[in-house]
Amino acid sequence: MTARNLQSRLVRLETRTARPNELLVIWHKPGTDIHASIADHRLASGDKVICPEWTGSTEPPAPQWHRSRVSASMTEEEYDCVMQSMKRAAEVGEDTREGVGLVPFPRMSQEAMQAMPDNELLHAVMGVRT
Repeated sequence: MTARNLQSRLVRLETRTARPNELLVIWHKPGTDIHASIADHRLASGDKVICPEWTGSTEPPAPQWHRSRVSASMTEEEYDCVMQSMKRAAEVGEDTREGVGLVPFPRMSQEAMQAMPDNELLHAVMGVRT
């Protein structure tokens, strides 16, 4: 097996493994495209990814996987940016969501949405197609 074949197989194995209980946060700057922000990342089909807009006073944080509640593992400034982005994403019409890189809203009852864990709800409202 050549080094090139081995590298190719490793890449396929890495991207095949989804992280079902984790949420990846990849920040993007205002005015930049969500698709461009996630283009450099190896993502498996089924990975849960959100791409909030960074409106903080410094450079955006590095991408990070979150296993527990996002609110518990972020700074206040980061979480404020996530909440602002979530409000904007919730206002995007169903017919334009995919065009801006967001997954379609899931079809579910209000009771089911209220029972969702925080990370699942964030992904439902502002998840990015991987």
